[in-house]
Amino acid sequence: MTTLLDIFTPDLSKHLTPEQRSTMMMGVSKHIRNTITENDVPVVVKAKRNTATPEIMRGLDLLSTSANVTKLDLEDVRVKIHDANMLSQILPHCPRLVSLKLTKNGIGPVAVRRLAAGLGQCASLTHLDLGYNGIGAVGARILATVLVQCSSLVYLSLHACDIGPEGAANLAIVPAQCPSLAHLDLSFNNMQNEGVVRLAAGLAECASLTHLDLSWNMIGDEGATRLGAALRQCASFADLKLNSNGIRAQGVEALAAGLAQCPSLVSLDLRYTEVGEEARARLAAVLGQRVRLLLFCVHDPR
Repeated sequence: MTTLLDIFTPDLSKHLTPEQRSTMMMGVSKHIRNTITENDVPVVVKAKRNTATPEIMRGLDLLSTSANVTKLDLEDVRVKIHDANMLSQILPHCPRLVSLKLTKNGIGPVAVRRLAAGLGQCASLTHLDLGYNGIGAVGARILATVLVQCSSLVYLSLHACDIGPEGAANLAIVPAQCPSLAHLDLSFNNMQNEGVVRLAAGLAECASLTHLDLSWNMIGDEGATRLGAALRQCASFADLKLNSNGIRAQGVEALAAGLAQCPSLVSLDLRYTEVGEEARARLAAVLGQRVRLLLFCVHDPR
């Protein structure tokens, strides 16, 4: 049995007096505290699209005295730097926490630095989603140094975090040193060939990797070639998303040669990639019918 604490406090500032809003927010904080402290079963906390961040954080402060919270979803709650600092202090006191979602919060390098100390002590954490934040290359470097301490991490999403080539290079140690990492989403990050080449070195050492999303990263033939060489080392690898990149026939063929050595591969997404008919046929021949190929906008101006 699990208790779901689902908090949603819309922006009512236009309709409530300051006194009414204060009363409502005090009620939110009290509700959080009562739910967390009065339950002996696992608690899942969700607080999406809120405008009551201070009240939410005051209520969540009791997490430091509760060992029951297993999932914490704070999507789009406008986390500020001081909130990140509070979360960092709370996280080490949540021994059962397995999932943390902080998407769409405008978290930058400074907030990441505040969070880092707490994240590094989350021994039970398996799922971390920091998508749609401005983490950047500096934030990626800070994250990488603490994520390698999360030995149970299975799922990591840094979708649309503006990490760029330098950030991708900084993250290369994560797949190399996280023994349980299976799902890695680094899509929409403008990593380019430079970043993917550096990242590939770490991917080659990640035996547990099964799913990788590098779509929308301006990757060309060089990056695809290095990816193929790296992923052939991942015996359990099953799903690769490379849609909407700049890979052409040469890169596709090199990629296929590497993926052909992945016996568990079941899906390859190359949609919106300039793959000609000839390369497409060779790709299908190399990978065989066991792999689901997603191809669209098939042409190659060579």
